[in-house]
Amino acid sequence: MNKFILIIFSTLIFSCREECVKDYDFSIPLTLSPLLKDTFRIGDTLWLSSEIPFKLQDRKSKAYVDVTNFNFLIESFISRLDTTVFNYPVSSFKYINSIGKLNIINLNNEISYFAVQYQNDNASKKLKVGLIPTKAGVYNLHFSYLTDNLDEGFNKVQLFDEKCSESFEISFDMNNSSDDFNYHFIKQSPQPITTAAGYKRDGSYAFIVK
Repeated sequence: MNKFILIIFSTLIFSCREECVKDYDFSIPLTLSPLLKDTFRIGDTLWLSSEIPFKLQDRKSKAYVDVTNFNFLIESFISRLDTTVFNYPVSSFKYINSIGKLNIINLNNEISYFAVQYQNDNASKKLKVGLIPTKAGVYNLHFSYLTDNLDEGFNKVQLFDEKCSESFEISFDMNNSSDDFNYHFIKQSPQPITTAAGYKRDGSYAFIVK
């Protein structure tokens, strides 16, 4: 009898948990300037800026979510497009951390990326950093995030209801999606090609440095 009651109780808990699932869909705005250029010179400065309001709209529910204390764990990569192997040459640029910071993470001799650190102000999270190319090449700047699971311990933040299972998706909106951001450089690259939709979702921007 006790075993039967335990099974019913466990089933009820599991059912409640399954019924309470919240999936969020966020768009993170990014701006790269000078706008819509495909060619830069060594020594030029590319300014990357972003502002995430503390009340960020969930595109699924249209509700505004308080993300003041939430770390999106955003990552950024610079990859070379004119090589036959994957190459992430963060050392080919110098950096100006004006608001927030790009923290360089070295995984090995070939792969490095940025942990993007926003700075909180009174109403939003802000980022403004400069990238100064020091070597010629064809590059792609793009973004991602570390996890979409809000229940994982290292990123555990309850946005609404601590009794719910929560997850999220992020798309990165570069310059209000106003251009294809030189996707033709991706198609010309000897490396595997991402789709145009995936390229835009990652907030990608391809450019030449001469």
